[in-house]
Amino acid sequence: ATPVTVIVLSLAWWTGRRAVQAVAALAIGAVSAFNDARSGFAILFLVAVVILWEARPTAGSRRASGLRAGAFLVGLGLGAYWLIQSLILEGALGEATQARTQAQLDESGSVILGGRPEIGAFLALFEHRPFGFGSGTILHSADVLVAKSGMADLGYAPNNGYVEVYMFGGQIELHSILGDLWAWAGFAGLVLAACLVTIIGRGTARTIARSTSCALMLFLAFRGLWDMAFSPLASSVVGLYLLLGLGLGGAWDVAGTRRSSRTEPVEAEKAR
Repeated sequence: ATPVTVIVLSLAWWTGRRAVQAVAALAIGAVSAFNDARSGFAILFLVAVVILWEARPTAGSRRASGLRAGAFLVGLGLGAYWLIQSLILEGALGEATQARTQAQLDESGSVILGGRPEIGAFLALFEHRPFGFGSGTILHSADVLVAKSGMADLGYAPNNGYVEVYMFGGQIELHSILGDLWAWAGFAGLVLAACLVTIIGRGTARTIARSTSCALMLFLAFRGLWDMAFSPLASSVVGLYLLLGLGLGGAWDVAGTRRSSRTEPVEAEKAR
């Protein structure tokens, strides 16, 4: 669960040791993997890899451009996706996870599309009514049929209570921050989502370029980017508050506040 992950990674960050942060991320990731929380496992695996990569011994400066750091992150994410998918299909994370993943691949040809058929509903509704619907709107039956057809195109059977009650019963819930913002606010929602992605992406790339990331900030950043496409806004907003309010500032910068707090007494003594 996210609250437990935040607490454990906070304690690991407080030790000031990268190895402790990496081990904590891998330990929680292992628990997530064997509880069929594939996205949680993937995110924490990426966190551990980045932390260990930043801790590598180097002969020169650790600083790199934000663009290079962003490219590294994208490549790492794609590599991790294929690696973890291969491990799952080989049964490394249990038979239940293997069977579920294989079924999603058979249905839609993609673990992501098979696991999140709401993407089909979002794309179909966007094509049907690109300006969105407005906050508090309840879809007409014709709009629901459009959404269902988009989900059916991905091999999902949409005639069930999840779609008819949870997604469109008394609200519009497309199970992604991007989809929810668009449905509620139209193009203004898309602009807001793009701004959030830009802020999170630039902030994360900056800390990686400087090799000053902490596991907690990386987890919240990766989780936030994932939630943009695959999690409801209502359940993701607390993580976004933590990330935007604290995680991308100097408070969690490994080379920032904690290091400064340790050097202040020495500098004060020299001044005397």
